[in-house]
Amino acid sequence: MPSTAGDIEAWLDAALEEIRLAGSKATGLAFTRYVIQQEMSKKGRFYRIHFKSGAVLDLVPKGSIAMGMALIRDEEEGQDADRPQWRFVYPPIGDLWQQFKKLTNSGTKVMPKRIK
Repeated sequence: MPSTAGDIEAWLDAALEEIRLAGSKATGLAFTRYVIQQEMSKKGRFYRIHFKSGAVLDLVPKGSIAMGMALIRDEEEGQDADRPQWRFVYPPIGDLWQQFKKLTNSGTKVMPKRIK
């Protein structure tokens, strides 16, 4: 489970290769930086719980774009709809791509600071 900027960047690179969102290498790099910038902002909030056993669990609140476990109530499940379940969630790459395209098409320069 990615937990650092480097891990998130590696996961994002793999996701981009799978769905082929980026048209060029420069666009892909700019998009990767944009997603990391969003993950490191208030939009990427999550709760990290450390257990005495050494286990670590990242909990993602509703509305966050972070990676981790989220409590999801599935309304389409029928009889189990009243029992929410924990699921691993990923950032909404498609939504982030649309936001990125709007920013770059509107002339806004999207070149966040380099992440170390």
